[in-house]
Amino acid sequence: MPIYLVERYLAGIDREQLSALPERLAAAARQLRAGGVDVAYLDSTFLPEDEYCFCRFESPSAHATELANRIAGIPYARISAAVSLDPGAPGPDAP
Repeated sequence: MPIYLVERYLAGIDREQLSALPERLAAAARQLRAGGVDVAYLDSTFLPEDEYCFCRFESPSAHATELANRIAGIPYARISAAVSLDPGAPGPDAP
């Protein structure tokens, strides 16, 4: 399934809000899956000095990824298709 990267600027976010972010995104993905949309929240990386956060989703489309983020109520700047470069993972051209 395709991977999507969600970029968000989280200026002024406090530790409590940041800690709640993964569960809110995971809950939104579960809600969509219950409705038949196969979306999975994978993980997030926060850059404290830049106040930027990158969240990864497995999703059939950018639109489905956008829905998960809207349901979670967390603003974002951009959603982009991404390719995982993990060791042992199939490359972008693999079947």
